[in-house]
Amino acid sequence: MMTSSNSSVQEQAPDGMTIEFLQGPDVTGITHSTPAFGWVVHSSQANDTVTGYRILLSSDPALLVRDEADLWDSEKVLSSASQNVAYGGKPLVSNQSYSWQVKTWTALGGESNWSQPMRFTTGDLQSEY
Repeated sequence: MMTSSNSSVQEQAPDGMTIEFLQGPDVTGITHSTPAFGWVVHSSQANDTVTGYRILLSSDPALLVRDEADLWDSEKVLSSASQNVAYGGKPLVSNQSYSWQVKTWTALGGESNWSQPMRFTTGDLQSEY
């Protein structure tokens, strides 16, 4: 999803973040071993389009402060996706808390700031079939 605003040169950070289509700063009970992520992209430019994203996911939220991740750094992915982005990192563990954040790129606005870190906790994980 994309919205337009009148922000400064550095684009506003993504918000409206979801995991498995659930929203909130601390989502619990995620049971998929490859959960889907989503966010809202903002741009100060009219008719802008999303061109990429980067997700960091960590078992230690302190790593995100340093733009690091121990479980998944997607690196910059060239894609217009901002919803239903599948997890692609190291295997998640049942009943564990994780933190994640995302930044985006748009064709006209460039690179955004990092989103606020969000947390989720897994339940009993089910394997994907």
